[in-house]
Amino acid sequence: MSTGDAYGEVVRIASKIDSPFFNMFRVKVISPSNPMARAAIEARGRFPAGMAARLGGGVFGDVHAADVYIYPALDHAATP
Repeated sequence: MSTGDAYGEVVRIASKIDSPFFNMFRVKVISPSNPMARAAIEARGRFPAGMAARLGGGVFGDVHAADVYIYPALDHAATP
């Protein structure tokens, strides 16, 4: 998936979520090989599917984070 396609998916998901708390302009698409993406994938596997996870502060991937939230994946097969 190209970066443009990924941002298109962000727009699609934002319209599906329809929440005043989600700002699609604050989303940054990163490669799955990015250290933060790898850390998120690894952390996601430690929690039950469909459940958000709060990891607290510390080093996450290759950056220091005050707090980290990992949200459950949306069903990508769902129709827009």
